[in-house]
Amino acid sequence: MAMIKCRECGSNISDTTKKCIHCGAKVIVKKDGTKGNNTTKIIIAIGVIIAIAAIGIMVFIFGKKKYYEGLWQHAVSWSKAGKVTRESYASFTFDKDGTFSYHGVANGEEKQVFINGTFTENNGVININYNEDGKNYSETLYIDGDKLCVGNKDCKDYYVKSTSKMSNSLFLVEEIQYITYDDYQNILYNNNDAIVAFVQDNCPSCDDFKKVLDEVNDKYSIAIYLVNIKDDTRIKISSTPTTHIIKNGKIVNNVVGGRTYEEFTGILNNVLSEETKESETKSNTSKSSETSKNTTNNSEVKNNTATNSNSSSNNSSSNPAPETSAPATQSLPSVSISNVSGIGSVYKEYGTTCTLDSFNYTVSRPYSTSPKTVKIEYNYTATMTEQKGDWKWCKFRLKVYDGNNILVKNASLFSDMSLNETAYNTNSIIFENDGSVYSIKLESE
Repeated sequence: MAMIKCRECGSNISDTTKKCIHCGAKVIVKKDGTKGNNTTKIIIAIGVIIAIAAIGIMVFIFGKKKYYEGLWQHAVSWSKAGKVTRESYASFTFDKDGTFSYHGVANGEEKQVFINGTFTENNGVININYNEDGKNYSETLYIDGDKLCVGNKDCKDYYVKSTSKMSNSLFLVEEIQYITYDDYQNILYNNNDAIVAFVQDNCPSCDDFKKVLDEVNDKYSIAIYLVNIKDDTRIKISSTPTTHIIKNGKIVNNVVGGRTYEEFTGILNNVLSEETKESETKSNTSKSSETSKNTTNNSEVKNNTATNSNSSSNNSSSNPAPETSAPATQSLPSVSISNVSGIGSVYKEYGTTCTLDSFNYTVSRPYSTSPKTVKIEYNYTATMTEQKGDWKWCKFRLKVYDGNNILVKNASLFSDMSLNETAYNTNSIIFENDGSVYSIKLESE
């Protein structure tokens, strides 16, 4: 109850009375302003809540981050005949504006691949479009739960979302790849082992033989490549398929025409067995020669001893001076590493931190026929001190400089590891340079 003034006589009366006790006028009570303000506040609050809910619903419907947006990655160990041949890392990043980026690199290799393009998504199917070296390309990817599948829906090769707990480490079999004619020449120059099949498009016998090589690829560790004879005018092969079996940089067998799996592996096995026989023959010949040499040397020692004891009065000039034979091969130029810097470098990316703990190496000129070739074999350890999500890779740079401080080799060091784990890696790099002293600089990627 509160006191109010009568609107007729101005006397104080109760707000609960219906008539003024002084003049009898009807009392009209104006509602309390405070109560009115509270009601207004309640109405405003309800309106704000409704507005916020409406905005939330709109964000959920129209602004919710799609599952495919963000980072997808994988680390692959490639193998042939049960042996790991290389390791690689790659990632896709899809943005809500319809653009994507790709990053790929093979372990220890200098060349990295960066691709940017656009994409569309429909019911878990992602179509990407990009331009590389002036050519337009399109590919299709498939989402299968936490996997982003490449190539087809069998999902043997896939990427894993960075926020997923699924492992992104894969083990895949090396597939047969096309190489250039220059790559083929490098196989011969570097004394490598390989099977190189020269083929061309619209060649049924080539297509059949490729299937045979796929079977061979699954069973044999030797590298297998294809060369399209129409890609380089220097290739003088007219009959396809023509296949070169190469051992230590030499063509040991030239197979013209297609073969069945049994026929080709029979040829290949003969080549491999001949190599084994040759190696054993060389080994036995070397042992026999060494035994004969030792026997001759022992006989000479005995004869010299006898001569010295029985002919002490003989003039030493009567004995002929020993002949000096020239070395069989010319010695290669010396090579050494003067300085290694950057051990302890710290790598940071996507909330992950790693430290390069150690680095050891040997340097040599491995090929007598190529005095400019330098080979650095190395091993290193790295430790992951911080990890975000399922990111399991750390990477550093290995840069080699010559005596004039000119960069001659630039390679990546990749390590696959988990939090607080120290990874040990070993690899090698080869480059052409006629310098004798080099320095190595290690740094974060």
